[in-house]
Amino acid sequence: PLPAPKVTACSLAVHRPGQELAIDAPLPAVNPHRAILDSLLFTLNPGLQIIAAQIDGHPVPLSRDEHLLWLHPDTPLAPGDSCRLVLSYRGLLDQRFCYLDVDDERFTGPYKFWLFTPPKAYAFVGPEFLHLTPESGWYPVPGLSPGAAFPAATTRNYFSFRLSTTVPSNWTAFSQGAAVVDTADGELTYHFHPEQPLPQISLTAG
Repeated sequence: PLPAPKVTACSLAVHRPGQELAIDAPLPAVNPHRAILDSLLFTLNPGLQIIAAQIDGHPVPLSRDEHLLWLHPDTPLAPGDSCRLVLSYRGLLDQRFCYLDVDDERFTGPYKFWLFTPPKAYAFVGPEFLHLTPESGWYPVPGLSPGAAFPAATTRNYFSFRLSTTVPSNWTAFSQGAAVVDTADGELTYHFHPEQPLPQISLTAG
């Protein structure tokens, strides 16, 4: 796999869902390799567009090839050095990114339940319902996604997640970890902080 920074914590602020996602993601990163990193590789759903990217409070140039995202710091990250990234992004999820290790026939084939063939989707973003699965790549992950290098193995990352989302007062949000709920201006803000590091996180609200 391509060299990538190590990230052990991930904060995700999901703004009021509508037809698009709008997310801010602060990420502390460290170089775990013996060589310098002149670019920091992350994976993010290709339907999500980067609005702003910063390293240690300064804007940083980036390049992108579909779901692969490279940040190019002014000063390469030396072995053992760390930095604080902040990514702000928004857009619609590209469903084709989900389950890259599943063959096309199985991925696109219809799902039949008796006489019914319901629509098939792996994540939902809409004005009345939100369902974000880890496989949809809705938050940045260092390195390659598991399916991108299939059948070769990729590094399994564990993150200390903090997740918040603001929703209408008649919505309920669910994620990993106990929820703390704040009320303001007729809206609810849910905060989730799982007690243990997790490899993935999801969000459902509606």
